Amino acid sequence: MIKKKRLLSLLLAGVLCLGMVQPVRADEVADAKKKQEALEEEKKKAEQEQAELSQELDSIMEKMQKTQQDLSDKEQEINVAETDLVEAKAKENDQYESMKLRIKYMYENNNTELIEILVTSKSMSELLNKIEYIQQVTEYDRNMLKEFQKIREDIEKKEESITNKERSIINRIFRLTTYLLKSVQTQMN
Repeated sequence: MIKKKRLLSLLLAGVLCLGMVQPVRADEVADAKKKQEALEEEKKKAEQEQAELSQELDSIMEKMQKTQQDLSDKEQEINVAETDLVEAKAKENDQYESMKLRIKYMYENNNTELIEILVTSKSMSELLNKIEYIQQVTEYDRNMLKEFQKIREDIEKKEESITNKERSIINRIFRLTTYLLKSVQTQMN
Protein backbone atom coordinates (compact mmCIF):
# COMPACT_ATOMS: atom_id res chain seq x y z
CA MET A 1 0.00 0.00 0.00
CA ILE A 2 2.79 2.30 0.74
CA LYS A 3 4.01 1.44 -2.66
CA LYS A 4 0.66 2.31 -4.06
CA LYS A 5 0.59 5.59 -2.20
CA ARG A 6 4.05 6.38 -3.38
CA LEU A 7 3.17 5.48 -6.88
CA LEU A 8 0.02 7.51 -6.64
CA SER A 9 1.89 10.51 -5.25
CA LEU A 10 4.46 10.25 -7.98
CA LEU A 11 1.74 9.99 -10.52
CA LEU A 12 -0.06 13.03 -9.08
CA ALA A 13 3.19 14.97 -8.97
CA GLY A 14 3.81 14.04 -12.60
CA VAL A 15 0.32 15.16 -13.64
CA LEU A 16 0.76 18.45 -11.79
CA CYS A 17 4.12 19.00 -13.48
CA LEU A 18 2.62 18.34 -16.86
CA GLY A 19 -0.26 20.70 -16.08
CA MET A 20 2.21 23.47 -15.29
CA VAL A 21 4.07 22.95 -18.53
CA GLN A 22 0.88 23.13 -20.59
CA PRO A 23 -0.03 26.76 -19.58
CA VAL A 24 3.48 27.85 -20.51
CA ARG A 25 2.95 26.41 -23.94
CA ALA A 26 -0.43 28.12 -24.18
CA ASP A 27 1.25 31.47 -23.43
CA GLU A 28 3.85 30.80 -26.08
CA VAL A 29 1.17 29.90 -28.61
CA ALA A 30 -0.82 33.05 -27.73
CA ASP A 31 2.34 35.19 -28.11
CA ALA A 32 3.13 33.53 -31.41
CA LYS A 33 -0.43 34.19 -32.62
CA LYS A 34 -0.16 37.83 -31.61
CA LYS A 35 3.15 38.12 -33.45
CA GLN A 36 1.62 36.42 -36.48
CA GLU A 37 -1.33 38.83 -36.43
CA ALA A 38 1.04 41.81 -36.08
CA LEU A 39 3.14 40.52 -38.98
CA GLU A 40 0.03 39.98 -41.09
CA GLU A 41 -1.11 43.55 -40.29
CA GLU A 42 2.32 44.88 -41.29
CA LYS A 43 2.16 42.80 -44.46
CA LYS A 44 -1.27 44.28 -45.33
CA LYS A 45 0.04 47.80 -44.71
CA ALA A 46 3.12 47.12 -46.84
CA GLU A 47 0.95 45.68 -49.64
CA GLN A 48 -1.36 48.70 -49.44
CA GLU A 49 1.62 51.07 -49.53
CA GLN A 50 3.05 49.12 -52.46
CA ALA A 51 -0.27 49.43 -54.32
CA GLU A 52 -0.36 53.19 -53.64
CA LEU A 53 3.24 53.59 -54.79
CA SER A 54 2.54 51.52 -57.88
CA GLN A 55 -0.50 53.65 -58.66
CA GLU A 56 1.50 56.84 -58.13
CA LEU A 57 4.30 55.50 -60.32
CA ASP A 58 1.77 54.71 -63.05
CA SER A 59 0.41 58.25 -62.76
CA ILE A 60 3.92 59.71 -62.99
CA MET A 61 4.77 57.54 -65.98
CA GLU A 62 1.52 58.56 -67.69
CA LYS A 63 2.27 62.25 -67.09
CA MET A 64 5.81 61.79 -68.36
CA GLN A 65 4.55 60.11 -71.55
CA LYS A 66 1.96 62.83 -72.12
CA THR A 67 4.56 65.52 -71.51
CA GLN A 68 7.00 63.75 -73.85
CA GLN A 69 4.32 63.64 -76.56
CA ASP A 70 3.47 67.31 -75.97
CA LEU A 71 7.15 68.22 -76.16
CA SER A 72 7.50 66.27 -79.39
CA ASP A 73 4.46 68.06 -80.84
CA LYS A 74 5.83 71.45 -79.77
CA GLU A 75 9.21 70.65 -81.32
CA GLN A 76 7.48 69.84 -84.60
CA GLU A 77 5.51 73.09 -84.40
CA ILE A 78 8.73 74.98 -83.74
CA ASN A 79 10.43 73.31 -86.71
CA VAL A 80 7.53 74.27 -88.98
CA ALA A 81 7.51 77.81 -87.59
CA GLU A 82 11.27 78.12 -88.08
CA THR A 83 10.93 76.95 -91.69
CA ASP A 84 8.16 79.50 -92.23
CA LEU A 85 10.34 82.14 -90.63
CA VAL A 86 13.27 81.37 -92.93
CA GLU A 87 10.95 81.59 -95.95
CA ALA A 88 9.49 84.88 -94.72
CA LYS A 89 12.95 86.33 -94.14
CA ALA A 90 14.00 85.29 -97.65
CA LYS A 91 10.88 86.93 -99.06
CA GLU A 92 11.57 90.03 -96.96
CA ASN A 93 15.13 90.17 -98.26
CA ASP A 94 13.94 89.88 -101.88
CA GLN A 95 11.35 92.57 -101.31
CA TYR A 96 13.92 94.80 -99.62
CA GLU A 97 16.37 94.40 -102.50
CA SER A 98 13.64 95.22 -105.05
CA MET A 99 12.60 98.32 -103.11
CA LYS A 100 16.22 99.37 -102.73
CA LEU A 101 16.72 99.17 -106.49
CA ARG A 102 13.50 101.09 -107.12
CA ILE A 103 14.46 103.84 -104.66
CA LYS A 104 17.94 104.01 -106.12
CA TYR A 105 16.48 104.36 -109.61
CA MET A 106 14.06 107.07 -108.46
CA TYR A 107 16.83 108.94 -106.66
CA GLU A 108 19.22 108.76 -109.59
CA ASN A 109 16.60 109.91 -112.09
CA ASN A 110 15.28 112.50 -109.63
CA ASN A 111 11.75 112.29 -110.99
CA THR A 112 12.83 114.36 -114.01
CA GLU A 113 11.96 111.46 -116.22
CA LEU A 114 8.36 111.67 -115.07
CA ILE A 115 8.18 115.33 -115.93
CA GLU A 116 9.76 114.63 -119.33
CA ILE A 117 7.18 111.93 -119.98
CA LEU A 118 4.38 114.35 -119.23
CA VAL A 119 5.87 117.25 -121.22
CA THR A 120 6.66 115.18 -124.29
CA SER A 121 3.09 114.07 -124.71
CA LYS A 122 1.77 114.89 -128.18
CA SER A 123 -1.91 114.68 -127.39
CA MET A 124 -4.27 114.91 -124.53
CA SER A 125 -5.06 111.16 -124.65
CA GLU A 126 -1.33 110.35 -124.60
CA LEU A 127 -0.91 112.71 -121.62
CA LEU A 128 -3.79 111.01 -119.78
CA ASN A 129 -2.35 107.58 -120.57
CA LYS A 130 1.04 108.64 -119.20
CA ILE A 131 -0.54 110.12 -116.08
CA GLU A 132 -2.41 106.86 -115.57
CA TYR A 133 0.86 104.94 -116.07
CA ILE A 134 2.58 107.15 -113.46
CA GLN A 135 -0.30 106.55 -111.05
CA GLN A 136 -0.04 102.80 -111.59
CA VAL A 137 3.71 102.89 -110.91
CA THR A 138 3.13 104.97 -107.79
CA GLU A 139 0.36 102.62 -106.65
CA TYR A 140 2.64 99.64 -107.33
CA ASP A 141 5.39 101.24 -105.22
CA ARG A 142 2.90 101.93 -102.42
CA ASN A 143 1.62 98.32 -102.54
CA MET A 144 5.15 96.97 -102.49
CA LEU A 145 5.90 99.06 -99.39
CA LYS A 146 2.71 97.80 -97.71
CA GLU A 147 3.62 94.21 -98.59
CA PHE A 148 7.11 94.74 -97.21
CA GLN A 149 5.63 96.05 -93.95
CA LYS A 150 3.25 93.09 -93.83
CA ILE A 151 6.15 90.69 -94.30
CA ARG A 152 8.04 92.41 -91.47
CA GLU A 153 5.02 92.08 -89.17
CA ASP A 154 4.63 88.43 -90.17
CA ILE A 155 8.27 87.77 -89.32
CA GLU A 156 7.87 89.43 -85.92
CA LYS A 157 4.78 87.34 -85.18
CA LYS A 158 6.56 84.13 -86.19
CA GLU A 159 9.58 84.97 -84.06
CA GLU A 160 7.27 85.70 -81.12
CA SER A 161 5.39 82.43 -81.73
CA ILE A 162 8.63 80.45 -81.72
CA THR A 163 9.75 82.16 -78.52
CA ASN A 164 6.39 81.41 -76.86
CA LYS A 165 6.52 77.76 -77.88
CA GLU A 166 10.05 77.42 -76.54
CA ARG A 167 8.93 79.02 -73.26
CA SER A 168 6.01 76.61 -73.14
CA ILE A 169 8.38 73.65 -73.49
CA ILE A 170 10.64 75.00 -70.74
CA ASN A 171 7.64 75.57 -68.45
CA ARG A 172 6.35 72.03 -69.02
CA ILE A 173 9.75 70.54 -68.27
CA PHE A 174 9.97 72.66 -65.13
CA ARG A 175 6.48 71.63 -63.95
CA LEU A 176 7.20 67.94 -64.59
CA THR A 177 10.53 68.14 -62.78
CA THR A 178 8.90 69.90 -59.82
CA TYR A 179 6.16 67.28 -59.71
CA LEU A 180 8.68 64.45 -59.78
CA LEU A 181 10.77 66.04 -57.03
CA LYS A 182 7.71 66.51 -54.82
CA SER A 183 6.71 62.89 -55.40
CA VAL A 184 10.17 61.67 -54.45
CA GLN A 185 10.22 63.88 -51.35
CA THR A 186 6.79 62.62 -50.31
CA GLN A 187 7.96 59.03 -50.64
CA MET A 188 11.10 59.70 -48.61
CA ASN A 189 9.05 61.15 -45.75
